[in-house]
Amino acid sequence: MFGWSIYGSMYDLFRASGLLLFPFIMMIIKNWKEPLQSQNDKAASLVSQSRVNFDALAMLAVFMIAVVPTSGLDVNEVRYRVACTDQAGGTDVFTNVVGRNTGTTYDAHLAAINNVKIPVLWWLTLSVGSGVNSAISTSFTCFEDIKGLDMQLRNLTIKNQGLRHEYMRFANECFLPAKSKYTEAMRGGQHYEHVARQTWPNFLLSRNIATGGVRTPEHDDWMFIGSHYYLETSGFYKEHDKRLCENLFGGCGFQARSGVYNWPVNQTRDFYPQELINNPDPNKPLYGKPYCDEWWEDGARGLKAKLLNSIEASKDYMAYTPTNPGETLTQKVIRLSNNAFTAIGNAAARYTFTDEQLEDMVINNYVAQDPPSFSADKGGGSLGPTILPTSGRTLQGRLEKKEQLHWLP
Repeated sequence: MFGWSIYGSMYDLFRASGLLLFPFIMMIIKNWKEPLQSQNDKAASLVSQSRVNFDALAMLAVFMIAVVPTSGLDVNEVRYRVACTDQAGGTDVFTNVVGRNTGTTYDAHLAAINNVKIPVLWWLTLSVGSGVNSAISTSFTCFEDIKGLDMQLRNLTIKNQGLRHEYMRFANECFLPAKSKYTEAMRGGQHYEHVARQTWPNFLLSRNIATGGVRTPEHDDWMFIGSHYYLETSGFYKEHDKRLCENLFGGCGFQARSGVYNWPVNQTRDFYPQELINNPDPNKPLYGKPYCDEWWEDGARGLKAKLLNSIEASKDYMAYTPTNPGETLTQKVIRLSNNAFTAIGNAAARYTFTDEQLEDMVINNYVAQDPPSFSADKGGGSLGPTILPTSGRTLQGRLEKKEQLHWLP
């Protein structure tokens, strides 16, 4: 309505100034000039007259149909179809919001718009488009707004400063070293045999994922802060006996470099000086230094549970779509996703996700809004190179052939 109102004002301006005649004047000049330059005077006049007659009729037809605003557009005839309104009985219905009664701040401005007219061609286009859109929306069953849920999640940030500090520590003390170790091994460095030839292919096979072909979330698992490969593989997040790990095939795993708040001390793991254990400083309580897999997965103190609880604590997020009584965030996302996939149809079955994958995606979207700042004294260096395997070949096969890998910093 606003757009066509402005169009009407511009049309009146062009008409009053005579600019509407400009295309016709240019057409006459062109059809007079070109025959005159190419033929003798008598023949040129006949050709010019014929061209002007034909082009004038065509231009007038287009002008009247597509340019001149003649069809009235009443705001009360404009309806916005709101789909999938959930009533008390749980019935999915389609409701119409009419013109000046949208219930938004536009109503006052729309009331001031009068005598809006549009060209016949565009009136027909809008009418046909509206009918097609209405028919399509009616033919589909209602399903949950999973896209809106995802957009709301992408706007969340970690507001709890204590949780944010712990997340930054985990990223620097666990994720960054593990990712650097993985990329170094995959490009032929230390632990190449352990990672590239054994544990990574075995990890994919354990999830029935081929090392080549269609990419799945598991192929990018190593780039996720809660990577299951790092959690399950010795030498990464997985716990090691620090007194023996140097002699193990995958090397030592990673753990917190200093005490983590609220974690109990485990002297067989933390190796605090005995003097500090016997005579603790009352102003500086000792906390445990968990291994990275413990730090992430522990049900009571784990960072994963804390991140999920932080998201659930967001009233805006949980209120964005209806939540069933007693429903957790993970259960809610799983329910909405399953409903969306069911509505799309069986053709999308191969794109459905497990509960574990949905949980990971929720956390990955959440932490992506607040990326950590990596520094040399907290995990050190850069994230390392990212491997981009050539389509159609397995990463393991390319490494065995010692072909050139493609790297991005």
